Amino acid sequence: MKVIDHDPQTWFLLEDEGALFLDGNYNHSFVGYDWMIQLSAGEVAKYRARGPDELYKKASAAIEAWKQASR
Repeated sequence: MKVIDHDPQTWFLLEDEGALFLDGNYNHSFVGYDWMIQLSAGEVAKYRARGPDELYKKASAAIEAWKQASR
């Protein structure tokens, strides 16, 4: 795997054999978690067309879902 994009202390975009993975990290006080998801073909197309803003949206949605689930 190699890192092809990142937002410091939030997420990394990784590539492995042509597949793209979003690896995220979220910390709140003493609680934190890591997650990794493989991007779908549609998500990869959006990233290539629109750039990292699409990954910010995806990472933010994942973090918000975790916050809601942990309440």
